[in-house]
Amino acid sequence: MSAALRFSLVGILFLSGCATSPPVPQPTASASAPQPADTPSAAPATPTPTGTATPTATASPGASPGQTPTIVRTVDATVHSDSIPPALSSVAFVDVATGWAAGRGIILGTTNGGKSWRPEWTGTRSISSLSAVDRLHAWGLGYGDLLTTADQLVRTTDGGRSWMMTKLSGGFREVAFATDRVGLAVVGGITDTTAGHGRLWETADGGLHWRSSALTAGVDSVCFASPGLGWAAGGSNVYRTVDGGGRWTMVAHGPSDAIEAAWFATIRCRGNGAWVLSTGGGAGGSEAYLVTRTLDRGAHWQTVLGQLGGAAGAVSTIDAYAGSFDAASASAAGFIGFCPACGYGDWSYTRTADGGRTFTHTPLAGLTGASLGDLSFADPAHGWIASSAAGGFLLATTDGGRTWHRAYPFSAPWPALDIALVSPSVGFGLGVIGDERAILRTDDGGRTWQAIGRLPVDPGARDRDPILSFVDPGHGWVATATGVLATTDGGHTWRSVPGAPPGGVAFADAEHGCAGWFDAPAAMTTDGGTTWAPVDAGRGVVACAASLLDPAWARAAQPFDPGNLLTIGAVVDATHAWALGSLDADRIGLESTTDGGTTWTAYRWPPRPDGTGGTVSDTLVRVSFATPTAGWVFTLSGRLFETRDGGASWHEVQTR
Repeated sequence: MSAALRFSLVGILFLSGCATSPPVPQPTASASAPQPADTPSAAPATPTPTGTATPTATASPGASPGQTPTIVRTVDATVHSDSIPPALSSVAFVDVATGWAAGRGIILGTTNGGKSWRPEWTGTRSISSLSAVDRLHAWGLGYGDLLTTADQLVRTTDGGRSWMMTKLSGGFREVAFATDRVGLAVVGGITDTTAGHGRLWETADGGLHWRSSALTAGVDSVCFASPGLGWAAGGSNVYRTVDGGGRWTMVAHGPSDAIEAAWFATIRCRGNGAWVLSTGGGAGGSEAYLVTRTLDRGAHWQTVLGQLGGAAGAVSTIDAYAGSFDAASASAAGFIGFCPACGYGDWSYTRTADGGRTFTHTPLAGLTGASLGDLSFADPAHGWIASSAAGGFLLATTDGGRTWHRAYPFSAPWPALDIALVSPSVGFGLGVIGDERAILRTDDGGRTWQAIGRLPVDPGARDRDPILSFVDPGHGWVATATGVLATTDGGHTWRSVPGAPPGGVAFADAEHGCAGWFDAPAAMTTDGGTTWAPVDAGRGVVACAASLLDPAWARAAQPFDPGNLLTIGAVVDATHAWALGSLDADRIGLESTTDGGTTWTAYRWPPRPDGTGGTVSDTLVRVSFATPTAGWVFTLSGRLFETRDGGASWHEVQTR
């Protein structure tokens, strides 16, 4: 193999945004065609040309002119993955060191600020609405399958060494405790905005017994800023108590009125401040919401965030949809946002430290496909987000939400957006949670990563083509929204590449590369990016870059139609390449060729169990091969899998 062909090019299968693509055309197999096995196989089957690909396919390297490439269906790849952490939805900290996280069938505890977590309770209930008042006392609500309200209260009085279950009736939705004895709960109604609001109940014995509160108005949410100062909010009004719930006073009006009565309120408080998020239902890819706050115990209120009718008003917005939020102090608060129509930049974080006079909005990179639950701050600097995406995880911040990182199941740096491996040990990663500009390097095949640089501008959105490309430990490129950046010192520093179009980027060696959109006219360079010339990218910039060294690869890419989800993802030399995408109606996987594209062998990627009897879909979004046998796949939720046998078997790469 020539030095010019020693490269690894990675590709992605999905179009950005919410656009859909037509089904992948399936090969027409003859009666003797091998069928996909129902069970994993540790070794690839010998490809036997028995079916044909799309009728328009043309010749490929090693094939005679006019020959139609063949895609052969074989067996499932053998996939060895680590145990899947349970989905997490709630988190609560009483100080920087002590906290709990909970979700599907589990409660985790930490006493060292999240450096390590221990399972403290397991069961059949899903736990949410965690509330804690000190290092010994914490509570949560337990939900059975298909229940929208809780029927169990789980509680600890010894710092998590033991947990007790108490049966609940009436439909509990949220709990908040002022002391180890006094607590409040929202009971009744359901959690969406189309029905009535709940009622406030109270306990004086730590949750063993409950009774109706003195506040009889409908409410949706409750919180305590101190043992005496508490708040309750509904769609119509906000209420305050200064004696731990004995008496309540209405201190503000909510947005519900005779015209729109379905607003739902969530309230969070800290010190003399209280913040109320009111949501009014979603339509047209967004929802109506308002955030009001008081900094003086309810004497004065101001609307600081809002979106009405899907359009921004005179105040700042959170995102298309508002998620969880928390008050970090009386004047500081953070809000999770969600934008399902924003491609791969779905989640965001909006924060203020000056009572809402100014806000900072940043994307939370690398969380596509995730579900973000509770946000909890222990102090103005330290906060956590409970999350799940093909397994549970926690995000943490130590700087008030400016940056976030994974804190469970591990806290080491890990790529969030893209990978590119150039040898069996050396590779590069793009983005970390909360910082899409970060550049990482691995020297042990992906087991550990170190931050080595940072881009001067944001990378482009993930698309069907790669946005990160390296050909050796020194030369690399990143696609941005306006063009391409290049490095010649292994990712430490970056410069703009004049004339390169935005979209994706892939280089075959330090001189030959392509940039642009997958299914649109792109540009190619044969002098390392000094000059660029228009080119039809055909089946993506990966195939475009490969064809600069071997024109036959352009023909070999023809079966992989740009309108489908199966695309050329990696080319190693004149004979070995991999395609990534949809193999049938409900399976994704890899196609490999060892004869320059004349025949292709399919390895289906089986779904993984989620630990509850179901399966988890964690889409493969990038494939990178450094040699014909050593390769990696990167998933939508950031999992990394490695093969050393050309794709027949895969092992999940775990951080050390």
